[in-house]
Amino acid sequence: LAIAKPSVEARFLYGLVAFELQRWLLCRSTLKPLAGDAAWGPSARTLVKRAEARERAAALAKVKKEHRAAIAKLEGQLRAGELGTADKTLQDAEKARPGHALNAYYRGYIAYQRGDRVGAQREFRAALGQRPDDVWARYMLALSVDTPQREPLLREVLRKSKDPALRRAASAALVKRAPRPSRRHALSMRLAL
Repeated sequence: LAIAKPSVEARFLYGLVAFELQRWLLCRSTLKPLAGDAAWGPSARTLVKRAEARERAAALAKVKKEHRAAIAKLEGQLRAGELGTADKTLQDAEKARPGHALNAYYRGYIAYQRGDRVGAQREFRAALGQRPDDVWARYMLALSVDTPQREPLLREVLRKSKDPALRRAASAALVKRAPRPSRRHALSMRLAL
């Protein structure tokens, strides 16, 4: 018993069903040979393009999900003070999305926690290079630089941030960096006048 070759219409419908079921590879392999057909070609080409775009979007969504999971795990480890395991988790996040601004931010945060101010500054600047409006990276950069450079960065954080907790922290850091003269110093200043 020989099976007849399916008609162009039947193959197109088969590809359309595969598209609706989100079977991207099956859809593309079924519809690509129909691209040259006069009647069904334009529709087949359109569906193939849409299937390829949705396949790319699904792959990117999977990568983003893996990255978000690694970052969430990393944040938990950092809250617990587990810097050693945080390095491994950060490597997993970097494998998922290399060069992402959050990776640079957390590399800087870990360097800051370890006391490596130069490494922290480099990473926070890298994060700001990708996301210039990241006020948390700017705040951490301000904490990691020398005192004369700190004040303008903290003032910029205060100007740009809408987060009340960050604004309080930046204000407190500004106050700590600019010590008020003691009463004894004020008295000696008055006496000198």
